[in-house]
Amino acid sequence: MHVDVAVPDGSIGWSVELCHRLIDDALRHLERERSAAHLEVLYVFMIAWNEFLFAFLFMVTNQDNWTLALGLQHLNTIEVPATALMAGSVLISLPVIILFFAAERFLTEGLTAGGVKG
Repeated sequence: MHVDVAVPDGSIGWSVELCHRLIDDALRHLERERSAAHLEVLYVFMIAWNEFLFAFLFMVTNQDNWTLALGLQHLNTIEVPATALMAGSVLISLPVIILFFAAERFLTEGLTAGGVKG
């Protein structure tokens, strides 16, 4: 009933235009923040992939939940050649390196997004 009264006054058109403007502004900000979100995903992946201390302190007894870095450190306690350990280190770091080069553009945009004036 109130909608019928408000339509001749132009209230509905004004509120729809306001909502449209708010949604457009939000989408514009999301586009700007997309590179920063990609940067955050890259950092979180690198931290989670290279996790050693938490796994070493709390998951030593449960070998099913070991990270690759912890498994590689465990190989150091038995007689494994140093060359095999170094090859394992390279293989463990390959996914992070590949992800970094794939997301290098987002990394650069995310780091410089806050430095632009205006």
